[in-house]
Amino acid sequence: MKAATEINQGKVKAIELNDGRLPTGATTTLVTAILEAGRKSLDNGGVKVQLGYGVEGNVEKVFI
Repeated sequence: MKAATEINQGKVKAIELNDGRLPTGATTTLVTAILEAGRKSLDNGGVKVQLGYGVEGNVEKVFI
């Protein structure tokens, strides 16, 4: 809400509200991958699970 107010008041531009200030898709992708890995591990009796990273460092796959 604060971010929207600052944009409306002209104090900041939306493009300036990057991953450090708001929970954007880029910041939530890793958390989602970790949660998925935990679920897959539990579903398979506690096996180790690996996260597969792409060229830009983003999580692309969860491996059992």
